[in-house]
Amino acid sequence: RAGDVVFVGCDVGLFATALAYFLVAKEAGLVLAPDDETLLVERLTRPEPMLGVGRALALSGSCTSCQDVTDGVGRTLFEISEASDVRIEVRSEDLPIHPVTRSVAKFLDLPPSQLALGPGLDLSLVGTLRAVHSDDLIRDHALTVCGSVHEGHGCVAVSRDGSVFDLSTVGWQ
Repeated sequence: RAGDVVFVGCDVGLFATALAYFLVAKEAGLVLAPDDETLLVERLTRPEPMLGVGRALALSGSCTSCQDVTDGVGRTLFEISEASDVRIEVRSEDLPIHPVTRSVAKFLDLPPSQLALGPGLDLSLVGTLRAVHSDDLIRDHALTVCGSVHEGHGCVAVSRDGSVFDLSTVGWQ
């Protein structure tokens, strides 16, 4: 609903980062720390659904929409906006982006938000919460508020410099 806030449940884009690293960046000479490479292997081979957080959101009475991320954060938010007939605006700088995603994006000369919002099986949760009375839920489950819901249509990412890009074509389709 208009007035809700948009949340994500954990660092986003690590699945897409792993693909970008192992298929492109590593071949082009990027060397990551062993712990970072292990993290990316785990995100590719053992994604972990956020079942406990999902249950808490379902019981909270504050969650107005929620979906797990199997096609990428951008695509998932677009699907929520379409199903709810609202406009979702994501502040790309507020996305929880892991430092390894930033490193791989920099090496590939991409904005980190492209990996964070792009295709990926992160299994994070993304959705909307009522803007009032959600502070405890956000804090207790380490949710990141990264956008807002408005009257209208579509789903966009907005950066600090004011540039806007449409999320309807971002992610697995």
